[in-house]
Amino acid sequence: MRALVRSVVVVALVFSSMTIAAAAPFAVPLIANAPLGSLIYSGASPSAAIGSAGELDVFMLSVDAGQTITIDVIPGTTLQPTVALKDPSNATLGAATASSPGQEALLQTVPTTTGGTYTIAVSGAAATTGSYSLRVILNAALENESHGGPGNGTLATAQD
Repeated sequence: MRALVRSVVVVALVFSSMTIAAAAPFAVPLIANAPLGSLIYSGASPSAAIGSAGELDVFMLSVDAGQTITIDVIPGTTLQPTVALKDPSNATLGAATASSPGQEALLQTVPTTTGGTYTIAVSGAAATTGSYSLRVILNAALENESHGGPGNGTLATAQD
């Protein structure tokens, strides 16, 4: 399992008309979660910020094929975060937008089909700005209920 960062190549990225404010490798190495051997790895970025409407922060993460990627953007009170994940060929694999400012944007268990450098882009929906932190988990989902999702305390609503 590799969780290494490769070189950042910003000029090849196309994210509509957004302004790329920061392009950085994601904090590595991702840390193996207990129990060891579970193949679950996670890491969190230092605090970052969307300082102006239309700004886009881009993070790069090298991942092997056959993994799943979960991304959680934890904002400050004023940011309504949007997160997008692109594969090594720049195809969008998934995107999520928080329901309102101060709520998390959660993209769950997106499968990787090829190994290479994946791109995570964070921006503010509805021209919102503010601080955030970014958490990435390989090969596991986060509990929806604990991250702004619906309750799942019954057999009929249990998260798979």
